[in-house]
Amino acid sequence: MPSAFCVDTPEPLPSELRAALLSHFPDGAPGAALGVLHAGRCYAGGAGLASLDPAIAFTPHSPFRACSITKQFVALLLLQLAAEGRLSLDDPPGNHVPALRGLDARLRLWHLAQNRSGLPDYWCAAMLTGAQPETPFSEAAGRDLITRLSAQMFPPGAGTRYNNGNFRMLQWVLEAVTGAPLSLLLQARIWDPLGMRASYLGEDTAQPLDGMRGFYAPKGAGPDAWEEEITRIVWSGDAGMVTTLHDLLRWEAALLGDGPVRLPQAERLGDALPRPDGSTASYAFGLNSVRTAGRRMHWHSGALRGFRMMHLRFPEDGSSVVLLMNRTQNPMPLALSFAAVLGLQPAWDRPQPATAHGCELPQGALWCQALDLVAEVAGSVDAPTLNLGMDTQPLVWTGRQSLASGDGFLHATAYAQGLRIESRSQGWRGDFAALPVEDVRPQLAGRRFENPRLGSHVAFGADGGSLIFAGPHGHSLRYAVRPLGRAMAAFDCPRALDEPPPGRFHLRLEGDRLHVGCLLAGGPDLCFHAAG
Repeated sequence: MPSAFCVDTPEPLPSELRAALLSHFPDGAPGAALGVLHAGRCYAGGAGLASLDPAIAFTPHSPFRACSITKQFVALLLLQLAAEGRLSLDDPPGNHVPALRGLDARLRLWHLAQNRSGLPDYWCAAMLTGAQPETPFSEAAGRDLITRLSAQMFPPGAGTRYNNGNFRMLQWVLEAVTGAPLSLLLQARIWDPLGMRASYLGEDTAQPLDGMRGFYAPKGAGPDAWEEEITRIVWSGDAGMVTTLHDLLRWEAALLGDGPVRLPQAERLGDALPRPDGSTASYAFGLNSVRTAGRRMHWHSGALRGFRMMHLRFPEDGSSVVLLMNRTQNPMPLALSFAAVLGLQPAWDRPQPATAHGCELPQGALWCQALDLVAEVAGSVDAPTLNLGMDTQPLVWTGRQSLASGDGFLHATAYAQGLRIESRSQGWRGDFAALPVEDVRPQLAGRRFENPRLGSHVAFGADGGSLIFAGPHGHSLRYAVRPLGRAMAAFDCPRALDEPPPGRFHLRLEGDRLHVGCLLAGGPDLCFHAAG
């Protein structure tokens, strides 16, 4: 397919980009492929290995699990069918799929496409049903769990919480409306028109890719101690796409509008609909969208243990950066560094450090009752860190009482007993109060709690210092329990079925009820009741 970017025959990476790529992905280690559309030219190259044994080079033609990049393709199908009058973005999902008629009557298809359903993420909830990181998890198991999770964490449209199940439900709607499987819809409407001949739905992650494996570096091991990741989950509309860098560059060229093929409705993917208070949301149709001073940036990551990717799209610059890596590692910093080589900067406001600040910062665990979220503050007053459950982020002081994360997405105001935190990416804000020192583990010692909705139960060790879940997906790993304060505890889940993992789950004991939650999942459906 000819285009202004010459995506049929990309040029080798410019020397500075090539050197930067090789510095992060040396010979003999899991590698990467990097593609760039910039200034009317298309570049692509690879470094390192797609497979360690046998040793196979990672190239722009290596097959790759694009994972959550699939979401924007599904969202485009939704927009196209809406434009054709075959459905409406304002339809309740249950209008098309009987199994979804029990959901909140206010829920609409666009809420699903913009991750604003308020429903808990099913991959997080799966870890409470006895799943272990390598547990087989079938399509039927996913369908069953998604339909069980019907109680929202907040009213539809009121906020943004990432939820893979939203896009599985959209897949069911698309298939019900058209009578065709998702794979054929993608083939006919997107892949064939763009010439993406290497792309397909590879739903079963237990099926190996030809010449491609995913790896991780065990904690505490040496720099060359790579181990292969084993996954056995089945997904589809949320993350099932297999593709290549070469094919993804065709998609990026089409989305930038610099090619002969115009995909209907593609220009709407970056339209994030406003929140109830009129503020601008940052998650649009299957991708993140930020606009600052008239300049836009669209991006999304894709993740499975052993596979991480990131695409950054700069519409006003006519540029895209696509990075694929076969290792469990955050791709965003690397993708941004490669973009910076081209003079491309993020379209969000970076925090400006203050020369001085004038208050103390609470340490330890803080809880927001309205959001049922836990924040943990650590580090020194001059170099504090904040963890909301999935990763630890350094904070910088931006005023006498104000702080922000390095990417500018989290803003906080310190006050006497806590923090007022705003997530600009997820659209929530709340007051987090410091938790009084208390060890709830003695109250949990030897107890068992059940959740009939999940078909699962949790049993605590004799001293309350550990727990294990048992349910339809077996018996979980034994997790260590640590106190947070005032009837609250936590356990860490650093490896899970999906990637990135839930991270920290918090436990809140309230009489005979045990509320379990994390950043992406919580609410009534994750409440366990005392047994016996």
